[in-house]
Amino acid sequence: MLLLPHPQSVIRSVLTRKVLKFVLMAGAVVSCSGKPETSRTQYAVDTLGRQIIGEGQEYQADTSDPLLLATKLNSSMQERRRFAWEVVAKVIKPVDVPNLNQDLPLWQTWYAPGEMEHIFRFAYEALTPAERDALQHGFTDEQISTALQKAASTRTGVNDSEFVDLLNKINTDEHKAAKGSAGAGSNNRRNGFPGLSPSFVRHFLSNYKDLRDCEEADASVDLMNQTSFSPCMKEFPRDTVMIKTSWEKVQDGMEDFDFSPESWAEAFTNLTNPKMQKVSTPSSDKIFRIKTRDGEEWALRAIHIVTKEVREWVWISLSWSGTPDLDLGSDRPATIPAPWNNYKMTVSTSFEELDPKPYMSAQGQEIATLRRSMKSNSSNCNRASN
Repeated sequence: MLLLPHPQSVIRSVLTRKVLKFVLMAGAVVSCSGKPETSRTQYAVDTLGRQIIGEGQEYQADTSDPLLLATKLNSSMQERRRFAWEVVAKVIKPVDVPNLNQDLPLWQTWYAPGEMEHIFRFAYEALTPAERDALQHGFTDEQISTALQKAASTRTGVNDSEFVDLLNKINTDEHKAAKGSAGAGSNNRRNGFPGLSPSFVRHFLSNYKDLRDCEEADASVDLMNQTSFSPCMKEFPRDTVMIKTSWEKVQDGMEDFDFSPESWAEAFTNLTNPKMQKVSTPSSDKIFRIKTRDGEEWALRAIHIVTKEVREWVWISLSWSGTPDLDLGSDRPATIPAPWNNYKMTVSTSFEELDPKPYMSAQGQEIATLRRSMKSNSSNCNRASN
């Protein structure tokens, strides 16, 4: 199970001048700490995968007033979880992609940080020196759109004949890992944030000069009282999304965590992860699986979704479970399709819990939340001290 970093640490690691230069010069993917990670392998799209999948497709953000939405979500765990499941439904929605005879989840069309150098180069090299000097904060919308189109259409790494052969191979039944997935992505599986929505990419490129000239962000700055929640740049648009994924090789099996209140209470007491057992990897109708172009099959352990629909971001984690309908999966809508109905969910929208009883439903029944487990643990501690 993975814990999401503070949003400020994500922005600092991805958007500071140091990492901006790293991205533009090396096209590298780094972790939230700024160091390469090797403990978990990840699925990302490379330049060849981008030619197969085409341009990343947009996330449709909530259109209600963001301040009213934040108030509603922060003050009600029920509303927060309901909203989070709606976000999940949009992020996993199957979409048509060029060159493939099957759909992909929306998030699988998004951009890897390693693609940023490629896209930047298309935008920058298309300009004359005078046009580069005339840029104020970064590239224009038109320049970015042209660069995204070129990144998706310019043949790189293979010739036309090899590209057609590759598509034929991917689109044959024996090379499909599971319904809704395809070996169209990279053979490189990395840690970091392998999914950036088109809105994130556009915002990054339209502000690259501000980021280039930005000093290292001061972690002590109180962002709550700043005009923008992001250092050195204007606020991200609401349809900005970042994702992080965690995979296991199919043959290695899966970690099945116990998310019950009792398990969490024990974990909080002992400062450990919840209890876990190793199980065989389920079939593709029970867990999301992919097959990479080199033929390896991987299963999705967890996916973390971060959207900018409220000022402090919406933080959602989906984790696979062998008991998906219990505790943190008990309120999953019936409209969430397989294999995603085998994942449990947690969500946060603020640094402070403003629901006085986030573990209680409107009917007075306890609902599955981490707070419920913490309440149980606190009660145990109080009884032990009396």
